[in-house]
Amino acid sequence: MLAAGDDVMGLGFSCTGFDASGAPVSLAARGGEGGARAAASMHVVADWDANAGGASRRRGKVSSVFFPLPPVSLSPPLVLSLSLFSLLTLSLPLSPSSSVHHRDHHRHHRRHHRRHHQVFNDPIHGHFYLTPLEVAVVDTPAFQRLRDLKQLGTSYFVFPGACHNRFEHSLGVAHLAREHADRVWRLQRGEVDVERGDVKAVALAGLCHDLGHGPFSHVFERELLARGGASPGWCHEDMSVRVFDSILDSGAVPDGALTEAEAGRVRDIILAGHGSGHGDGEDAFLSTPTGGAGTQGTPQGSPSNTNRFPQGKRWLHELVANGRNGLDVDKFDYLQRDAQHTGCRIAADFNRLQAFSKVIGDETCYKWSEYQNVHEVFRARASLHQRVYTHRKAKAVEYMVVDALLAAEPALRLAERAREVETFVTLDDTVLRQVETWWSTRSRLAGDDDVATAIAESQKILRRLRTRDLYRFCDEFVVPAAEAASFALPTPEEVACCVPAAAASSLPADCRGKLDPRDVILCEIPIDLTAGASNPLDRVSFFHHAGSTNKFRMRREDVSSMLPDVCAERKVRAYCRRTDDKSVAAAVSAAFGSWRARRFGTKVGSSTPQRAAAAAVAAAAAAGAAPWSVDAAIAARVAGSGGGGGCGAGGAFANVVNGGGGGGGVGAGVGSGSELKKRRRLDLGGGGGGGNDDDDEK
Repeated sequence: MLAAGDDVMGLGFSCTGFDASGAPVSLAARGGEGGARAAASMHVVADWDANAGGASRRRGKVSSVFFPLPPVSLSPPLVLSLSLFSLLTLSLPLSPSSSVHHRDHHRHHRRHHRRHHQVFNDPIHGHFYLTPLEVAVVDTPAFQRLRDLKQLGTSYFVFPGACHNRFEHSLGVAHLAREHADRVWRLQRGEVDVERGDVKAVALAGLCHDLGHGPFSHVFERELLARGGASPGWCHEDMSVRVFDSILDSGAVPDGALTEAEAGRVRDIILAGHGSGHGDGEDAFLSTPTGGAGTQGTPQGSPSNTNRFPQGKRWLHELVANGRNGLDVDKFDYLQRDAQHTGCRIAADFNRLQAFSKVIGDETCYKWSEYQNVHEVFRARASLHQRVYTHRKAKAVEYMVVDALLAAEPALRLAERAREVETFVTLDDTVLRQVETWWSTRSRLAGDDDVATAIAESQKILRRLRTRDLYRFCDEFVVPAAEAASFALPTPEEVACCVPAAAASSLPADCRGKLDPRDVILCEIPIDLTAGASNPLDRVSFFHHAGSTNKFRMRREDVSSMLPDVCAERKVRAYCRRTDDKSVAAAVSAAFGSWRARRFGTKVGSSTPQRAAAAAVAAAAAAGAAPWSVDAAIAARVAGSGGGGGCGAGGAFANVVNGGGGGGGVGAGVGSGSELKKRRRLDLGGGGGGGNDDDDEK
């Protein structure tokens, strides 16, 4: 039977005819009283699917079927014949005029799509589009400001390729969020609480989630504002929401493009990451350089993060910032982007991970076969923290930037400007250039003595930064796992008073035999797999196959025996601000080592054994030994450092060829193959495998 809107590819359809008076009559395929009425001729008009391409010649939908002649009684065979005739008629190719109409309609549709959607060519995700609503948000000064916020902050001073910014990262997160939510909407609609408006909301939240970042990202929030007198409750997620509201109030978004309910959903998704401690990018664990414990935030999966989402929508709120297990599109984007721009390779396959995911029980779950891939995501994050985000040179630059901006605080008033959205959106990474060119742009303040003094001090530090006169890295060690929970970072005063007498006697005259605590920078660097000391994989749910409706947790021992048992470590570093005299940095290193020995005894050693070897060589030379006869001295010095937990015994000094082995720690001793290769060039063997290549790259 044919009826308006019925698919003509089917066998059964109904028709609408007209009797002698012109009244419409419905025709039925079956006989009987009041059976089908038809005419000797009929006219069929098809509304062809404009999106079906070439297949539209053979498939369409019936708009109307007209029977203008008086009604006649039809037998079932005749009705069947008419039905088959109609199908054959509609299966014939369209007339040339109809084909042209279809082509023109399709072209109009494509032009409409191009006019209202903007395509971006991203080096990570390729070509993707943003909707007119998202383009309207992007084309605002508040969002364009993200072009001047480097994604990795001060890491750009060490990795020249790390020039990508928060702007392109936000575009990538919006794309991944929409792609994931749209996939759930297409494949799991009906079994998951998802609406088309949810897709729009989560994509917009991914686009706006970093609007609240200040200059140098996390450095601004956790150092400059915390030490500059800003409100203790200030966080970039809250500021992102405030900036988002200011964009809506500015009229940049067309009326009716975003409902109030959808805007509220966007705010909730942005705030979902507040206090999760999952970190994003370069400085998720920035600690206070002057002492005190590091800031890690609320642990993953804490009650403050997991119980505030509406029933059935928790998976949606965890898509951009996942406080449950740390797997979110924000992390999927910045790990790939940071790795590519810094030249660091990672093994995780993010596209495959998303392809083998589904929502079960209000949680995004992954196929059981992707367990190793999930682990690689967490491992990639820890690896980038070790190699890039907490690189010792990058941290030295970071502390110089912090000191420079804090010195210029009386003029910049960063803490005050961060309180209001109107002044906050004027802050970006160009603040350093503003300080360097202050007198040319702010000459009217030249008479202000306080401002003049602050700017002069800040410019002095920035001049050192531009000439590569960086704060000197002295030493570091890893806190023993058994004492990591109770460890407290010492103050610069505590370390300064531990300087040995021999090192104190070599200090310049202006130090008067004492180490100035202001020259000492101590920082704690926690590195983990996202969930602190616990294994984040224990919080990830999996499923068996595509048709599964049940989720479960997997145990490491059921997958592989090669997965790590330790998921976190805490490093402690020492830097020296003063670099005009090398004896000051040597005294800081000696004092740091002395404090470490008092605190832990022989349980830990230096993570930079070349400095221990160099000290041994210096001591041997001072005693009158030949510069190349130092095997015994090095062995004694290294062995005295204790064993366990450190790098290998085969450290280096000057131009050391091979780093020593791991496992046995610093106290493992010098290998039997230790011999002089060249003048001031040693090849130190060590027990265990894999040496530590501790370069001094710029």
